[in-house]
Amino acid sequence: MHWAVPYSSAVYIGAVVAIGAALYAARRWAISDSLRSIVLFLPRAAVLGLLLLVLLNPVRESAVQLPPRRPPVACLIDASRSMGLDQPATRLQQSKEYIATAQSLLDQASGAELKLFRFGSRFNTVPSLAELRAEDDRSQLAAAMRDVTGLLPEKPQAMIVVSDGQLGDAAELDRIARDYAEQGIAVHVLPVGSKDIRGDVAIERLVVPRGARGGDEVPVHVTVRSHGYGGRPVRLQVYPQRSASREPVAELPITLSDGSQSYDIVVTASPNVGPLVLSVPLQAEEAIESNNEVPFALLPSDRRIRVLYMEGTNYGGEYRYVQDALHDDPKIECVSLLVDNQYAARPRLAKVGDPYRGFPATRKELLEYDVVICSDISQGAFTPDQLQWTAELVRQRGGGFVMVGGHTSFGAGGWDQTVWDQLIPIDMRGGRVGQGFVNQQFSVQIPDDVRTHPIWRIVDDPNQNNLILSAIPPFFGTNVAERLKPAATLLGISAGPLTAIGQSPIFACQSYGRGRTFAMMTDTTEAWGSAFEKHWGEGDNRYFRKFWRNVVRWLSENSVAGQSRMVVESDKLIYRPGDEIQLTVETLDEDFQPIDTYDVSMTLRNAPSQADATATLNATDNKYHGSIIAAIPTPSAEDEASTLATATLDVVAHMQGEEVLRREFPLQILNDSDELLTPNAMPETLTTLANMTGGEVLQNAYDISRILQDLKSTPGMRVVHRTPLWDHPLLWLTMLSLVTTEWLLRRLRR
Repeated sequence: MHWAVPYSSAVYIGAVVAIGAALYAARRWAISDSLRSIVLFLPRAAVLGLLLLVLLNPVRESAVQLPPRRPPVACLIDASRSMGLDQPATRLQQSKEYIATAQSLLDQASGAELKLFRFGSRFNTVPSLAELRAEDDRSQLAAAMRDVTGLLPEKPQAMIVVSDGQLGDAAELDRIARDYAEQGIAVHVLPVGSKDIRGDVAIERLVVPRGARGGDEVPVHVTVRSHGYGGRPVRLQVYPQRSASREPVAELPITLSDGSQSYDIVVTASPNVGPLVLSVPLQAEEAIESNNEVPFALLPSDRRIRVLYMEGTNYGGEYRYVQDALHDDPKIECVSLLVDNQYAARPRLAKVGDPYRGFPATRKELLEYDVVICSDISQGAFTPDQLQWTAELVRQRGGGFVMVGGHTSFGAGGWDQTVWDQLIPIDMRGGRVGQGFVNQQFSVQIPDDVRTHPIWRIVDDPNQNNLILSAIPPFFGTNVAERLKPAATLLGISAGPLTAIGQSPIFACQSYGRGRTFAMMTDTTEAWGSAFEKHWGEGDNRYFRKFWRNVVRWLSENSVAGQSRMVVESDKLIYRPGDEIQLTVETLDEDFQPIDTYDVSMTLRNAPSQADATATLNATDNKYHGSIIAAIPTPSAEDEASTLATATLDVVAHMQGEEVLRREFPLQILNDSDELLTPNAMPETLTTLANMTGGEVLQNAYDISRILQDLKSTPGMRVVHRTPLWDHPLLWLTMLSLVTTEWLLRRLRR
């Protein structure tokens, strides 16, 4: 305890004198002898004395010594693009592994506390190593070292820099290093990266003409950029993307020289080859592998709608009725699959003409289709993943789906217990497995309000079209349907009641997510649909064939894979940041006639740190034209050092404010960097920094851990607590008691 006296001694002496004088005067001039009794003045004197004690401010003081603090150490990690180089583990991946291992080795009770920061063209903290990516075009270490000390709670004893030494501000770094040396802050460095990279070869420009027809010889214009391989002969090659052998379909011998060179390589267009890849061979000690190949395609002016048609009736060539109907339209491509045994527990689907290929085994392969038709196929033919991919094709990719009736379709096949139940516009719960159908002849009635639906537009003349719809041949069986789903549209119903179930929906459609689905409860082949497939026409089946083309056209209108009503063309395939992307768009109306009255805009999806750019296209000569500036793309998470990145243009057509068409159009953005043109690591820059500041050149995670563990802890602060002793209820209760006592004594003495 001590006295925290707030005033000088003179003040207190004066207070004592004043109190004594006041008490003497009060006694001296009391109005009666009884009031001069010393007993009456003792309580009052005690109260004044206690108040004087309060003015002396007695304080109780206690102190607590806090535990030692772990010294903060800033770890600056290079996040420039050159840190994405080296294989199989990139320089940044190596850095992350070193730091993570060092943190796991560090004793959390002692040693230093590691605080992570990233530097490049920008500097900030790193919440976690997983979020760190090699994405900056320039490495500015000096600026980071200047700013980092202001983010630490106290002056650091040391700092760690992890980098490949490719620094864009090496000249300024000397001055910063001298400042650190004067402050006694040692900078330890951990160099990463190889010094044996020779250079890089990249495809930086590719222009592919449109409108190629089978057999055409098409000149593909390519620009190759080379650094470090001047004078080396190589061969440009074009090979099918899906070819395991990579057998080239076109070759061109060239000689590399430092800088950019342009060539034309002639490729023969073939509809059977599919997507192609342009490749320049990977060179020894080359920095980046991913920019040596670019995929492209020789597309006709309109892409064909791709249909995957699966048929369970595997005899007599029944699948040909639907397949040939679709192939009547040159803009529709139909791939037909048949089952080996329709009623087996695990039937096998095989492509017609290629028995070794069945239903797509990968998600990517399936999502290249626009429409999937499933005609009387047991669910045992599919894996759960394949069912999910099909739902995704419709829901997210805007594709189409058809289920056609049969003994293994709808509720009879237990499809209401699968994810495909979401797709079907009819409630399938009315039919049990193996019993959800009836074998009975019936006719179909098309409701008046849907006779103008695009699926039922068989001919252009409305009156003749009504006659055609009224002449649909009878069917000889159908699956049982309980009811339509709430969002579905009834396109056809049995003209009369069916045995035990009454009238039943036969045709229905609905929108699902971004796509559309269609249900045909009866069959399109033998035996329920034998008259329908053969005799709906004029002495032929021409109306049957037009019906199926209408179904596919309507279902595929929103397909991201196809977008047959919107054709998008760019002036080239590869752009640099800042280049102008020239776009030409052609749109078709619901009758697939050219139209230029839509409002068409495009949006370039940029990196997360940038705002998306949007531009409006202008209509001339039944086409839309516009341009937008290419932005710096987001590097691929799989290959952060790649100079090629994929950007996406969203092209959208509106009519009176309502979206009618949408297309996702991929582009390649070439984002070269000076660091990638001189890819070798430069550890000598970091070594100089360590020598100037008294730091060490570290080799691995154990060196980092040792440096952190050897740093001395900072003594904990001594926290002092002061409590006024007079701030206590007992003191104030005592003074109140003394005042009360004095009053009672005066009352007793009258």
